[in-house]
Amino acid sequence: MKQYTTERGIKIGITPIPLLLDRVKEQHYKRMEAELPVPTYAEKTASGKERQVGMIPEDMAAAKEHNPDWYAKHAEEWEAYESEAQEWASKLNELLLDAIAIKGVQVDMPKDDTWAEEQVFLGLDVPEGPMERRAYYVKTEVIGGQTDVITIMLMASGTEVTEEVLAAATASFRGVLQGQVITELGDQAGSVEGEPAVNATPDGSPVRDGAIDLLVVGPS
Repeated sequence: MKQYTTERGIKIGITPIPLLLDRVKEQHYKRMEAELPVPTYAEKTASGKERQVGMIPEDMAAAKEHNPDWYAKHAEEWEAYESEAQEWASKLNELLLDAIAIKGVQVDMPKDDTWAEEQVFLGLDVPEGPMERRAYYVKTEVIGGQTDVITIMLMASGTEVTEEVLAAATASFRGVLQGQVITELGDQAGSVEGEPAVNATPDGSPVRDGAIDLLVVGPS
């Protein structure tokens, strides 16, 4: 367990829980894949067969710039998917932070409910269930700003936090999750019988190889 002092001046212990966080992400992606299918487009493979290829952000951005007519045909479906995927990304971020607050952050809850009474006075709803209440307490009374969120997430995932890692994570924090979620699911949707496509991107650029290493924040 590592020690950390939050921006609020509260000393906490952080237990790395990378396997639990991976499990939370895995289950979330399964639910997302089942409830929010990745939009696809048709193309021919090297053998002349037709397959459906999952749309991913990089491909669609390239198509929008270099092949606007093709993009226009798929824009409505893609942009609706992007919007819903962002909601799923926000849910995942919240789930991971809850997991860290409950299992990763070691801090004693106050013996009295003054903190909760203050929040109720401010018009906030404070959860009653023990797990929800603890997670809520850590997120609203222990963790400070963005630096705390990123640092604690990195430490709980087992990452060694250096100045370089923290700087890279901070720079990628805004919007990175959505792109990675969509890219991963798009790759899955585009895998048909393991056969490579002639051009797996609408603008003619080469197919990307390899799976995307999914992290909420920080370099892969």
